[in-house]
Amino acid sequence: MERKIFFQLFHLALILIDMTDAGKLCDFAAKFPCKGSHCLPSPCKSKTMQKSEEPTTAVTTEPLGTTLGSSIYTCPPNMIYGNCTCEATCEDPKGESACNSTCLGSKGCICKAGLMLNGSDCISESSCSCFVTEANLVISNGKTYVNDNCTQKCSCSNNRLICEYDYSCSTNAVCDLKNEGQQCYCNKGYEGDGETCESLYTDCQEVYDAGHTQDGVYTIMPTGWPGLPFNVSCKMENGGGWTVFQRRTDGSTSFYQDWTAYKDGFGDSRNLWLGNEKLHYLTNQRNYKLRFDMNFTGYAEYAVYAEYPEFQIESESNNYTMNKLSSHIGTGATGSLQI
Repeated sequence: MERKIFFQLFHLALILIDMTDAGKLCDFAAKFPCKGSHCLPSPCKSKTMQKSEEPTTAVTTEPLGTTLGSSIYTCPPNMIYGNCTCEATCEDPKGESACNSTCLGSKGCICKAGLMLNGSDCISESSCSCFVTEANLVISNGKTYVNDNCTQKCSCSNNRLICEYDYSCSTNAVCDLKNEGQQCYCNKGYEGDGETCESLYTDCQEVYDAGHTQDGVYTIMPTGWPGLPFNVSCKMENGGGWTVFQRRTDGSTSFYQDWTAYKDGFGDSRNLWLGNEKLHYLTNQRNYKLRFDMNFTGYAEYAVYAEYPEFQIESESNNYTMNKLSSHIGTGATGSLQI
């Protein structure tokens, strides 16, 4: 019986040809090279066989099993065999990066219509995190997208896109692109989410006046301060609103520091120096009082204090000179200040 090679060109057509004509079909197939990662192997790939093997080869334009010797080749699920294109992916919905694929200009396994490539699989847009139609963009779960003029904000949760079409920036905010992404950002001296921005307190007295009567750490921004807002410890007793700039409770922190350390501040919550530069801006935005509280422990425990009605620190160019310090009242010294 004469040997035959079977070529399945289409899933509804089966062509039988003689061995002597197989080379012609191979020449035909060679005109359509495929270089992509999902491409089917050539039906004419050389293979070492035993004499008793019956060679069979199949070529298909549908995701049907393709046989080469004893191996089976097929397109993955949700893919079809066709012309390579700039396919949309979960990371690149516009398909721009896929346009650099070596598969272009040939044929291979591509996603079916309406699906997007995710790794080596094709999945629906809804399974590809969240797809923002207006921006032709996919955002992952937990991420947020804000359009260029900050009038729309969309967030992705459990592959469900939730959009706010009334998103807008506060009058004390600006629409900007930063490391966190495109969104509304509060202007310097304000804090909030960008939609709502509140003026930062300039000192602990403003914190106290706003109704915060518990001792604690609060964020302030003195008038004219060129840096970022910073945290201070506020004492709300003895009239309230005292901004603590020095505290010493034990000897764990050395106060024998250089000029830079005293300028910028050092220490921790138990032992601290706020910093001369911060003190300069703090004490030059309005009139302040200075108070020293000292607690003694030992055979007996007692406390003394001294309060000065005026206190101001000059700039670095004047060596942070302390002035306006007049006579004190009290029983005798953590330093703190108050309006």
